[in-house]
Amino acid sequence: MTTDTFEKEILPLKHPIFRFALFMLKNNDDAQDVTQEVLIKIWEKREELDQVRNRRAWAITITRNKCLDLIKSRKEGVFSLDENMDAATSSTPYELLQVSDETDWVKNLLEKLPILQKEVFYLRHFEGDTYKEIGESLNLDENKVKVYLHRARTFIKKSLEEKHDYGLKTG
Repeated sequence: MTTDTFEKEILPLKHPIFRFALFMLKNNDDAQDVTQEVLIKIWEKREELDQVRNRRAWAITITRNKCLDLIKSRKEGVFSLDENMDAATSSTPYELLQVSDETDWVKNLLEKLPILQKEVFYLRHFEGDTYKEIGESLNLDENKVKVYLHRARTFIKKSLEEKHDYGLKTG
């Protein structure tokens, strides 16, 4: 692979790599470090890139492994979602407070999900990956991706319904 090819095909992946690393590590500096390490690793393996079918999925897989290694080395068993989900279009302070509260509630729910469900949910809803891309990134069968996503959505929906019903069932 030439430098030009690397710049055209691999460097545009730095943004999804960074976002995924930030999602997993919840630390901007660590995410930047991991992004740089991933890009270096891909450069070092540039001769093998012709054999890689989906370069984006391969890059996300490398990112995931680097993040998990970093988490493991710090003995942090869990990572958390730190996405800015509250890009509110509300105008009143009350509406802003409601959106902020709902965002915090969803973030807390996502933290309770098992790691694979959380990763699948993130890649699908925040990165817009297809089931196939997620499967390739996380080394999962496409049907398992659908199952994990369904379980995550069901958990979040059920929890939100319970919150809004205040634990009371009517009808």
